[in-house]
Amino acid sequence: MYGLHIAIIAVGLLSALMIPSYLNFEAKITKNEPDKKLSADETMGEKAPMKTNRQINTGSNIISLLRNRNNPEKQKEALRELYSERRHYKNDLMGYISQERNWDEWNDPVTKDNVFEVVLLIAGLSGDRDYVPPMMKLLQNDKYITSCIYNCALTFSLSLLCHEKDIAKIKAVENAHGKYEYDDIIDSAAYAVISGWKNMRNAKPASIDIRKKEARNAILYSDPEKQKEYNDIIELVPDELLKIAGDRKEDDDRRYMAITALSYLADDMDSIDDLLFILLTLDPKYFDGADEYHGSIIKAMRNILIRNGKK
Repeated sequence: MYGLHIAIIAVGLLSALMIPSYLNFEAKITKNEPDKKLSADETMGEKAPMKTNRQINTGSNIISLLRNRNNPEKQKEALRELYSERRHYKNDLMGYISQERNWDEWNDPVTKDNVFEVVLLIAGLSGDRDYVPPMMKLLQNDKYITSCIYNCALTFSLSLLCHEKDIAKIKAVENAHGKYEYDDIIDSAAYAVISGWKNMRNAKPASIDIRKKEARNAILYSDPEKQKEYNDIIELVPDELLKIAGDRKEDDDRRYMAITALSYLADDMDSIDDLLFILLTLDPKYFDGADEYHGSIIKAMRNILIRNGKK
């Protein structure tokens, strides 16, 4: 009997010790607090657990919310969540990149999917090499690659994620029939990956004076008034440039001037989600790998990473 009393007391003490921990755990998973937004510095190259539907409100609908063009605020909120928590949404990103599509309709401006390009960029910016195989498959898809020649989402993302062994595969891809021979379109995209990969590793940050000089020479107007307007825009700070570039009611010429200036002058990692949103909301007619709007935004991201040592 005496032994039974001791056992009961021991069980009681153990329960008392466990209760506070249990309550504290419950508080952590039920407390209604917004997720802390991680900076790009905190998430680049970092492994993090994937979120479950219990932890997030949007669940697997996060990417579909990017198409909500009728509600730009909700669209932007979804983009910032997906970008800042890109490690946690790996399943969503991977599934969206890998899913089957009707590539015959891909270059139709009516059905053009801006979301796909933005998702590719977010995956590339995650630093996770698991995205390399599906991206390499896209690089060999001539129906997709026709709109991805220079500074496009796929070539930029691969330039961030590839290792030397991947670059070797891009130079000489082998398939079931033996050595794969690039046609002109695929060869151009492959060259963009290789040159971008080298640039990311060898480029050195330029001073603001040099960058402003390069920006001034980037656009030369025959109209002196237009040239003055562009030169004045170059003198704006990046936040002001982002505001002009992201304003869909702004004059097209001024937006283009601001986007071009940003490709030389943007230098803050926190600007990347704003650039992604501008890219997301571009009219599909501008969403082409050879287009200067599209290419300049991706160039701005590339230069931001170089200036912040994210190679």
